[in-house]
Amino acid sequence: MRNNIYNATFYFKQFIILFCLMIGPLSFSQNNKCIIYFKDNTKVEGLGKLKMDGQVKFRLNEDSEKVFYEPKLIDRVEMNEDRSVTYKYKIIDDFGSEWLKVLVDGKACLYTTSTTYNNPSMGMGGMNGGMGFSGGGTVTYYYANHAGENTVYRIATYGGISRRFKKTSADFFK
Repeated sequence: MRNNIYNATFYFKQFIILFCLMIGPLSFSQNNKCIIYFKDNTKVEGLGKLKMDGQVKFRLNEDSEKVFYEPKLIDRVEMNEDRSVTYKYKIIDDFGSEWLKVLVDGKACLYTTSTTYNNPSMGMGGMNGGMGFSGGGTVTYYYANHAGENTVYRIATYGGISRRFKKTSADFFK
């Protein structure tokens, strides 16, 4: 009995350590040079970060105070990552709302987003019987809509065209 409690405690500690290692990169905050274009045709330039809740954290410079902007006020955000990248906040038809990277902006628009994941596995691997990782990767989603629409529709994942989009593409590109 005592050995089972020891094993459960050991695995619980391993789980907590793994959880902290996975959350750490998500909590890292980096501000990039950006330009925020508002819907009222004004803009601000400085340092910014797109937040998971949709807000944009913004500062004029490293020493200035943080300001948080709601996505409903913003038309687009241009971030200078390795190169200039434009993001728009869109409603995803079957998911919610998210900042999406603009690939094509015209009569028909194309957007993308990527999610990185780890696939932790509990196992008896290794010499001391700890936890290990058995894979992980990046999932890339592609979305499309017509110019001026706020809702986007997923058309592909991993580069493959979705069945739903194949069925509705004739209507979409009319």
